[in-house]
Amino acid sequence: MPGEVSVSSPDLMIAGPWPRFWARIADEWIIGAAIGLPLGYLVQPYMPGTGTNFPLADNLPTIFLLAAITSVILWGSMTLFGTTPGKLVAGVRVENRSGTPDWRFYMRREFKLWLFIGIAGIPYISLIPCMLQYRRVARGRPAWYDDGAAVVWGTGRLSRSVAAAATTAVALLLTVMTIGYVNMLRAEERMASSYRYWENPATGKKADLWSTWVFEELKAESGKLYHFGAANLSSEILFGYEPMDQPSVDAVAYGEALQSVVAEDISISDQWEPFKLNGLDAARVTGVQTKLKDVNVELTVVIVGRSAWRMLLFVEGRPLGKLAIREVLIKSLMSTAKDINVPANMPCDEETCFSALSPNALLAPS
Repeated sequence: MPGEVSVSSPDLMIAGPWPRFWARIADEWIIGAAIGLPLGYLVQPYMPGTGTNFPLADNLPTIFLLAAITSVILWGSMTLFGTTPGKLVAGVRVENRSGTPDWRFYMRREFKLWLFIGIAGIPYISLIPCMLQYRRVARGRPAWYDDGAAVVWGTGRLSRSVAAAATTAVALLLTVMTIGYVNMLRAEERMASSYRYWENPATGKKADLWSTWVFEELKAESGKLYHFGAANLSSEILFGYEPMDQPSVDAVAYGEALQSVVAEDISISDQWEPFKLNGLDAARVTGVQTKLKDVNVELTVVIVGRSAWRMLLFVEGRPLGKLAIREVLIKSLMSTAKDINVPANMPCDEETCFSALSPNALLAPS
């Protein structure tokens, strides 16, 4: 009974069932997520049905394993620090009165909790011993696994239980959001992995084009312009070339000229970055579409002899870097580029010639 236990601190009292419950649940979700998410990533190649869903898995072997790992970590935390994250937030403290070393006492206690109270992590069945222990603790008696060996203290403050419950909710929410996001990326990768060959009508060269992209040719004032749309990825691509009357135009200079043509529709704040793409001179820059909300754009230019190849990638609702296999897609499409070398009668500005590319044609809707 509470009156038979000497209180080690005037601020503490025998912990009731709810602070202990929320402390335990918070521990299981915090540690389960911290261990389950990276573990799920590692086992994904061997357990594709579970993988990143490890912390929320509904198969018994996975639940059994995760509950066991969580108990081992809680044992280590209690032995080394005398508390766990959930107990710290809930204001719960376990006092060892068994006379045995802490490491042995906490190992036995966690084993009993895992095997008999959590029924080795099996859901629903574990509710039965939990309710039985609730009745004992609510009457002021120790839980049977603590009887004669430990006293569980608490602050008696409702705010600490609320804080532990809120911590549990946050841990659960972050776990669900992380799993959802990773699964979204994996879904994109799965869609992208189903590919077909696309033959560039202008060059006859082939690229691995993922089946989720739908192709059509658009009318261009000069050269060729192709449109690719992927509704599942909320993305579109404009890809094509225009002929120039002189070879080896600087890619950055061409990009800056192209930027002035599309300035009404695409806002660019960065500088063009020169780089090599498939061994060819290239330049790229990022921006946003001005007439549509939350659409990010990446412009890539590759110069091949007298041909300027352009690729505009539009991604809606997320940063460009969040589109799976983006770099592979750009490299693959640009691998079909070659020097078309078609004579063209185009206006010239000093020594460099660019076509008067129409913004309406360049940004034609799908």
